[in-house]
Amino acid sequence: MLNRYQIISVSLVLMLLTFVSTSAPASEVDFDRAADSFLKDIHKKGFYMVDPEEVNNLIGSNRDIYILDVRTPYEVSMGRIPGAVSIRLNALMENLEKLPEDEEKPIYVYCRNAIRSAYATAILRVLGYSEVFNLSGGFKAWEDEGYPVTK
Repeated sequence: MLNRYQIISVSLVLMLLTFVSTSAPASEVDFDRAADSFLKDIHKKGFYMVDPEEVNNLIGSNRDIYILDVRTPYEVSMGRIPGAVSIRLNALMENLEKLPEDEEKPIYVYCRNAIRSAYATAILRVLGYSEVFNLSGGFKAWEDEGYPVTK
């Protein structure tokens, strides 16, 4: 059974697919196949959630990861996870060039409470990124745990 965040995310993905399928030639992007793959595995992954401790450990290990902050510029000005790239959720599709070229590079997405980042996670997975994870509890959980923040 899908939880509320998963249902919202799947709905967003389906809306995105409807928009993209009417605006992009099928030869450029096979969104139907990507959506089928995404939806088939959604229940197995706990919707790709990862806790703040795991992300903090990955940052400390110097692994090659990409951290994506999908909050608003105002929210980002209050603090962010060190090294995060900021692309607000509603500008994600216009800024795909800022994402890693390697679709297998691990991407960790966050927002304030992990709702907008769930949308972004769903979108990136449908676009073909295979290692995308949503920071459980978002930036609020990160701060509450006392992990590093830059301004």
